[in-house]
Amino acid sequence: MRVAIRCDVSPVLGAGHWMRCLALARALTRDGAEVSFLCRAEAGDFKPVMQAAGLPIHWLPAEPSAVADPPPPLNPLDDADACASPLAAQPVDWLILDRHGLGAAWQARLRGLARWRLVIDDLAETEQECDLLLNPNLPIDAGAYRFLVPAHCRLLLGPEYALLGEDFLRCQPRLRDGHVRRLLISFGGSDPPGASLLTLAALKRLQATSALDGLERILLVAGPGNLHWPALRTAAQGLPRLRLVRQVRAMAAQLQAADLVIGAAGGSLWERGWLGVPALVLALVPHQRPVAEDLAARDAIEYLGPVEQLDAKQLAARIAAALQAPGRLREIARNARKLIGQAAFIRAPRALLEAA
Repeated sequence: MRVAIRCDVSPVLGAGHWMRCLALARALTRDGAEVSFLCRAEAGDFKPVMQAAGLPIHWLPAEPSAVADPPPPLNPLDDADACASPLAAQPVDWLILDRHGLGAAWQARLRGLARWRLVIDDLAETEQECDLLLNPNLPIDAGAYRFLVPAHCRLLLGPEYALLGEDFLRCQPRLRDGHVRRLLISFGGSDPPGASLLTLAALKRLQATSALDGLERILLVAGPGNLHWPALRTAAQGLPRLRLVRQVRAMAAQLQAADLVIGAAGGSLWERGWLGVPALVLALVPHQRPVAEDLAARDAIEYLGPVEQLDAKQLAARIAAALQAPGRLREIARNARKLIGQAAFIRAPRALLEAA
């Protein structure tokens, strides 16, 4: 089975799409598939990380304004034309798309270069011409895709289809008592709105109180493309328990060791849920809000709201309250773990693709 995956990484887009596609690629490779990537050459500081994954990457031309925030929409036909050459040289069985803004027009342009098509989608906004559509998020709403996909398209919806990396699957969930000794802060690969900086400002407010006395370690993983790295290094001064790093090799192990995470409402929700780590969650972009609100309604996270609606004083108060509520942290960790189930799809994705 030959598979090509179209996804992008950039300082504005972050690395979430790449990370979940890499998890899928490695699972397929483990099952004997040949997998390659089609990515825009706008990855910046992410590029060495992507290349270190050891899978073939065909670099498409960079968009001139890729660093704009928000980035301008891709032209689907131009993007399809850029993908056509490598696909024509080696047609694939499956073409997988995980890129907002590309849809049915892109897929129609590439018809004939792949036997089947899988779309990984979070938004339910774009018409798709595909055979499978995967959305691991909540709420599950098959009706949202009624007029967006062909009648024959099979929908794979909900956290059981979360694309967890093999390192996470190898880690066993750890029962926690709700008392926080190790705090992990991570807002993805680039953190455009500066949620990490806001969190450090909140912790500095708490430094003068007794709220942090029980903490032994605070680890902030900034991400290789973090746009605020110089400011983070300055802000980290004066927090003696804090260790600030750009990236870590074993994120699963760091999550497993943590007693509490402060992070974004992206794909890492399911990594935390799998390991049973309680989380204080901020929405960094509007499309993260529905899933965060749904999980909060299920008591599976402590949702703090959109990042732009919080200041350091408010965030400090929410962190302090969480540190004083071990029972609540135990509850949300338990509920989050229940949601993700056994993650059966990522354990054997080739079987599902072959049955499509």
